[in-house]
Amino acid sequence: MTESAPTPIAAAGEVVVRLNRVALHRLDALARPALTPGREGTGIIEGGLDRSGKPIPREILGRRVAIAPAWSCGTCDRCRQGLSIHCKQRTQLVETRDGCLSELVAVPLAATFELPSSVHDDDAALAAVLAAAAHLARALPATTKPFITVLGDNPVALLTALLIGRRRDTVRVLGETPGTATVCEKWGIRHRPSHEAGRRADQDVVLDVTGTVEGLRLALQLVRPRGRILLSHAVGFRASVVPAEVLEQIAHQEVELVGVRGEDFAEAVSLLGSGTIELAPLVGSKIPFEAAPSALNGTDAQGPLKTIVVMK
Repeated sequence: MTESAPTPIAAAGEVVVRLNRVALHRLDALARPALTPGREGTGIIEGGLDRSGKPIPREILGRRVAIAPAWSCGTCDRCRQGLSIHCKQRTQLVETRDGCLSELVAVPLAATFELPSSVHDDDAALAAVLAAAAHLARALPATTKPFITVLGDNPVALLTALLIGRRRDTVRVLGETPGTATVCEKWGIRHRPSHEAGRRADQDVVLDVTGTVEGLRLALQLVRPRGRILLSHAVGFRASVVPAEVLEQIAHQEVELVGVRGEDFAEAVSLLGSGTIELAPLVGSKIPFEAAPSALNGTDAQGPLKTIVVMK
């Protein structure tokens, strides 16, 4: 993260975005040392090249956009088969490419999403987590009135519960941190500490957004036989080996285990533009660019809140 980094050069099909807001969470502190942190950002397109290498049309300049944290190559066999989310050459900010915590960043035009003028910059910086939540919420089975539990102390888990709750009143969140409880209270979402919840194996669907084997174990204690567990990549599954007894329990209970990854930016932009989603409860602090390095070391390590960095 530096103000004096070389100006990024856009390749064919890419644009250069001047950042005005970056949203930080605990995973940003895990960025590779050689790469700039910042998975989520928003800014103004200042230039770029079309796919033929010519300057982008003037009407694209000045667009205020949200930036997707990952994108596909568009040319491998999986992309051609409609499986772009599983692209063999998938690019991800702060993992394979510099992130947004800089004055300028170069990204594919296809990885930017124009925002309505009514959307505040602070909310725009959270478009990526809203997009991940929208995609996860859409993966729910189309049953009439399922009992749903969401596991996780992170923004994607809570936003997913909020979106589900707009359509169904049978959703609850199980978490551990005071921050999770506070956000749920502000949004009117049913919640309780996970250690207090009964393990009655009566939930139709459990969304595990914890990224841990412990979360998966809890999900198996909550879900009914032949129920469904949605396992989200939003936090990143951190276990190298799933114990054999967990796999045996999945088979014994005939549980359907479904992995979910990806973002629905079109839905996120639509929700932001509607003004019906209040994202302010997810913002724990708002700091200037100069304070970002120290913030990375203490960014709400155990809770759901984001830090918004105001860029110059």
